[in-house]
Amino acid sequence: MNDITINLPERFTRPIGYRDGAHWTAPGASGWWLIRLDGEAIRVHSRPDLLEMADDDREYDGSDPGLMTPEEVEAAIVGAFDAHDQQRIVALDLVLVEVMPIVLRESHLECGNRGSYPHNGSERYLMAAATAKAAMDADGEWVEVLRPGRLADIEEYGVREP
Repeated sequence: MNDITINLPERFTRPIGYRDGAHWTAPGASGWWLIRLDGEAIRVHSRPDLLEMADDDREYDGSDPGLMTPEEVEAAIVGAFDAHDQQRIVALDLVLVEVMPIVLRESHLECGNRGSYPHNGSERYLMAAATAKAAMDADGEWVEVLRPGRLADIEEYGVREP
């Protein structure tokens, strides 16, 4: 389970690409799930002692730890999702795979070549190493493990979980 929780003001500017999820509670804390477009989520602990304020507001004091700018809010969210994604890569032992879709295989056989990604129609995504090994054992001619997964791969390629 995702254990990433960040502290943000009760009312904060939600960056583009995120939406609110269900409410959660734990001893001494509560908040909302923040969901990224790909469906992954982190917990936001709603803090009444924090206030979001534009840095050009005349009352803004950058040294006050109770004030956050919209840019600081977004940086906290991006950092939390990076940590979440890194946990997923490690927990699932993700690898980057390239798979030729079944519907394209016959035409590649007739041509006598496979071409190269992405022009040949193959797909790349992350999957658990054990699942990738099983896929290669079943259909190794059309499935290839390219390398271990990286943090940047999550948004570029997506994750296919069994």
